[in-house]
Amino acid sequence: MRILIGYIFLIIFLILLIILITFVPEESILLISKVNLPIHNIFGSFGANLASILSIIYGYYGSFILCFGFFVLGVNILSGYKIGRILIKTLLFFIASISLSTVIASLEYNLESYNIGLAGIAIYNTLKELVPRYLVTLFFSTIFLLSLSSTVKFLRKILLLPFYSLKLAYNYFYNSISKNNKEHGLINNNEIFIENNKKLKDKNSENLEYRNEDNLTHEENSLFNTEKPDFLNSNVNSNEIKNEGSSENIFINNEPEWLRKLEFKNSILNELHKKFESEEDNKIQNKQVLEENLINNEKVGNNIKNNIKYNIEENTGNLNLDKNEKKYDEDNNKLEEENEERSLEEEKYSDIILEKSGEELEKDKDINNIAQENEEKIDYIFPKPEILEQGYDNYSINDEVQEIEKTIKIIETSFESFKIPIKVSGYSRGPSITRYEIVPPTGLKIKNIVNLTDDLALNLGNKNIRIVAPIGNRSIIGIEVPNKFRKSVVLRDILESNEYKNSKAILPLILGKDIAGNTLIEDLTEMPHLLIAGTTGSGKSVYVNALIGGIVFKKTHYEVKFIFIDPKMVELELYNNIPHLLTPVITNPEEAIAVLDWASNEMDRRYKILS
Repeated sequence: MRILIGYIFLIIFLILLIILITFVPEESILLISKVNLPIHNIFGSFGANLASILSIIYGYYGSFILCFGFFVLGVNILSGYKIGRILIKTLLFFIASISLSTVIASLEYNLESYNIGLAGIAIYNTLKELVPRYLVTLFFSTIFLLSLSSTVKFLRKILLLPFYSLKLAYNYFYNSISKNNKEHGLINNNEIFIENNKKLKDKNSENLEYRNEDNLTHEENSLFNTEKPDFLNSNVNSNEIKNEGSSENIFINNEPEWLRKLEFKNSILNELHKKFESEEDNKIQNKQVLEENLINNEKVGNNIKNNIKYNIEENTGNLNLDKNEKKYDEDNNKLEEENEERSLEEEKYSDIILEKSGEELEKDKDINNIAQENEEKIDYIFPKPEILEQGYDNYSINDEVQEIEKTIKIIETSFESFKIPIKVSGYSRGPSITRYEIVPPTGLKIKNIVNLTDDLALNLGNKNIRIVAPIGNRSIIGIEVPNKFRKSVVLRDILESNEYKNSKAILPLILGKDIAGNTLIEDLTEMPHLLIAGTTGSGKSVYVNALIGGIVFKKTHYEVKFIFIDPKMVELELYNNIPHLLTPVITNPEEAIAVLDWASNEMDRRYKILS
């Protein structure tokens, strides 16, 4: 079971590594999600979603630390480490990824939010008001290195490399000093070995051979052999001593008092053992030195033979050098001439490129940009208005006509009761209000008509009546009366209207329909600020949905990107799957502060570019 879990962690590591390597921000459903576009991630939408979640929280680079953590955990499980140690390493990898995200955020580079991670942005924005920026960078860099070095031995060795180098240097100097002392003490022994070698050469005129210990002469053995006392030999039988009878008593009685105590006796015996063991070690070392001298003599002879052969071959080869040198020089001259010709051609070609005017270069850039935009737009499929619901009314046209005729009669009779001869000349019917047009008689003050607003409202049975004078540049007066049967204005009707289709606005802003029933479309880029306000239930959220829909149905996610902040967690959650989102819908106030801070920095950066 443990082996299976270890291999599962290694497989997860490989999957995450491939997902992160093939991650493209424009393909993510959460970061910049794609609904109508093909996803190029190897694992499809699952890979894009997972990579975007990790990038948003820990940053793109911090996600690789977590991915590497699965590899280390899998190896530790297969190696048989304890569960407690594995859990600690898991926690350290999370700490390392968050620390890396904070370090990148503290550097204040103009990076995208998915490269930094919201965790690092939130931590840095909280600490930068309390401590200097460089302290934040230094502190979290230290935590990052310590957490990684605690989990991976290789990184730990890299961090401790300066200390290891100091230790090795100390050991090197210490060993060199000790070797010099030992060599100084072995000079006399080497001289003795050389004299013995000369004696052996005189006796044996044959070639020097590597000899074993069994073939050593009596003179050589006399140098190495030192007899051990009998009482140190473990082979001495205690029974033999007992059989001597009276000698045992004599030996014990003649023994000094300081030998009768076991502590003193054992310490003396240990020192004697060490002395004879050191002499045996010296014996072995002296033998090795003798053998090395013999081998070195043979190597010197072989080197001399090889040098003689090399000198003979070199001298014989010099006879043909004069002939070959001429050919070699000719080939080199040809190569140098060819290289000079190529360099001259490259300089001419570079001069031709530099002679291009700035306008031509800009044209080339524009052509490339247009080609790229066209390629991107080809893959994008705009949503059709047919997916939206159609508007429906609970009244018929006859009901609408009867309402208009009845209102006209009430207006005319009301003014006649005040001896003002007025006739309704026309009307403009909108979704919720109908404006009735009247032509005032000559010599009548408009004030007299406006003062009758309350009386007219009483006769019509509607308090929300407004008299407008004049209407535009026309010499007529308008009386606006709310409709008894209101017509709902649905988003589909506006998207299918000619005003919306033919609009040249960069960011089309849907305002609805006016009192005459005409669709109103404005350009959001021409408005420095936009504030939507109103009482509860007045339709603010409905209008915000229409505003977003008007932009999404006409602009691609390459042209427009949204940042939605919804503290209520109710209004804007449904937009989490549109491709125009720069980040997922933000509901946490701390994340909102971080994103607004990024937006402010981005605005300042664009001002600098445009200035």
